[in-house]
Amino acid sequence: MVVYRSIRCMQWRSARYNSAVFWGTGMRVVDARGLACPKPVLMTKDALESASEGEVFRVMVDNEAARENVLRFLKSRGADGRVVEEKDELIIIEVHAAGKPFAAQEFRVVCEKPQAAKKVVFVGCDRLGRGDDQLGAVLIKAAIAALAEVQPRPQVVVFMNSGVKLAVEGSPVLDDLRRLQELGIEVVVCGTCLDWFGIKEQVRVGRVSNMFSILEQFLNADSVVSL
Repeated sequence: MVVYRSIRCMQWRSARYNSAVFWGTGMRVVDARGLACPKPVLMTKDALESASEGEVFRVMVDNEAARENVLRFLKSRGADGRVVEEKDELIIIEVHAAGKPFAAQEFRVVCEKPQAAKKVVFVGCDRLGRGDDQLGAVLIKAAIAALAEVQPRPQVVVFMNSGVKLAVEGSPVLDDLRRLQELGIEVVVCGTCLDWFGIKEQVRVGRVSNMFSILEQFLNADSVVSL
């Protein structure tokens, strides 16, 4: 047994699994941060099996896959688990051990990271909103720049109708669009629209595409946001 001292409290770490009892609160904390799958679930299992009836303890993880695996495991064992804090790379799950016998359900750990939902942004005009065109030009520039900063980021940005003018020579957002590509966001420009405006040879960023491929992007997306 090793005793650690800190300003806030004293804690004890078990040799069996990386857990800690904070004497100030009496609540056990299982610290599974930085550990590869399926270790967080195995540590939670050890803690749950050694928990007294109705005991409350906490599990700390640092990624979405571990959070979902731990929550699903707790549910399969009849324990109540809920996220009480989630900030940056710290996720704290509070666990209420079952107070009565429970028939365990089948459970399988999923170690691969859940695939992010595909989001597509549709830009159908070189202005944002209706009303003052000058204001609309300012707003669309700000919106395109913000796509590099928001979370979650879109996977694809599609430009159609007069929106294709934002991808050609002289556009005020060319640097912003190149930044999106550097971040792995695909920029798609409607070829028919470029032909209509006679500016196909002026394209400076993005992949020129056709209606069939663009519709596939929309239909395969989990969500489409129109600017």
